[in-house]
Amino acid sequence: MINIDWKIFESKFEGKETSAFEDLAYILFCLEHDIENGIFAYYNQVGIETEPIEHNNNVIGFQSKYYTTKVSDNKSDIEDSIKKAKEKNGKLTKIFFILKET
Repeated sequence: MINIDWKIFESKFEGKETSAFEDLAYILFCLEHDIENGIFAYYNQVGIETEPIEHNNNVIGFQSKYYTTKVSDNKSDIEDSIKKAKEKNGKLTKIFFILKET
């Protein structure tokens, strides 16, 4: 397993940490689900980062969150994302959260 040094990440992507983390999360999600050609995505997809995918009889979406606080401090934000994702994409059976916290 590779450990990410978040201080180096923040230094390298200063001012663009959130978008760089979203890119990383997208790549990890695609690798996890054997997606070689990418996933269709609208800018500002509601509740999830891309259109849902079908994988192993599931409809799956993912959400990345780059927090500079503890995940527990952002419970309502995560709950809101789940609610919006389910309202917009009623067929979702799984939502993966890829989170970074302090």
